[in-house]
Amino acid sequence: VTRRSELYATEPSPYLAAESKLTDLRSLVNLHSGVRVKSLGDSFTPNDLNKLQRDVMRYRGELLFAKAIILFEGVTEEQLAPIFFEKYFGFSCYSVGINCISVAGKNYPPFVKMACSLGIPAYIVSDNDGNTKTIIESQIANIERDLSTGLTNDVFNVSFLNDGCDIESELVNHVQIIDELKSSLVKLATNGNGNPQFIDAKQREMEQLDTQNLLDRLEKDKSGYSGFLAGIIIDSSKNSEKLIPQAFINAF
Repeated sequence: VTRRSELYATEPSPYLAAESKLTDLRSLVNLHSGVRVKSLGDSFTPNDLNKLQRDVMRYRGELLFAKAIILFEGVTEEQLAPIFFEKYFGFSCYSVGINCISVAGKNYPPFVKMACSLGIPAYIVSDNDGNTKTIIESQIANIERDLSTGLTNDVFNVSFLNDGCDIESELVNHVQIIDELKSSLVKLATNGNGNPQFIDAKQREMEQLDTQNLLDRLEKDKSGYSGFLAGIIIDSSKNSEKLIPQAFINAF
């Protein structure tokens, strides 16, 4: 329908949605009480909208059509979260419309506000080092103020890693997948090198790492080891609950 040079289109295409202004989008949500029309509203700053527009494009518009989104801080979680999900359930998160999204820091509010505004359930799995928990709880309070509504468990929830932990220290000290982590570092160090002596040397090197040195190596190689760890986890014969942080299991 066109009128006054306006075009209204109903289209389940993430590509078309990604090319549109977010403020022009409307979401039709099927509730028990009937179908409701939702939009972003006016609670977003220009910086919020710019950030969201970039990330909508980064995920090719798919997050606008997600059944739910799981949010977390960094690149390690971005590579591991889909594998945690698949290991836990036996099928991929994408096959059931769930998107796992890194907010690249603690920039959760734009994503949570967008999801809640459009009727998409959102869940944060957060680090718990330093004052992170205080920051996130303050953000949630501000989101509720901006949206003029409480965030109920059917649309939003959050779980934290153990006290004092980022993802690396959680995997080392609480999930305790030490062998898997060391194997991922070996794979990273020997990637593309088939020399058996070199591989053996790297295995011995990693086996000698104590807890602190292991954490230091993991922190240094955040963007490298996690892809190899994902493959090790998905191929592991261990029970999924022995491989996945409890905060992620809570999200699932």
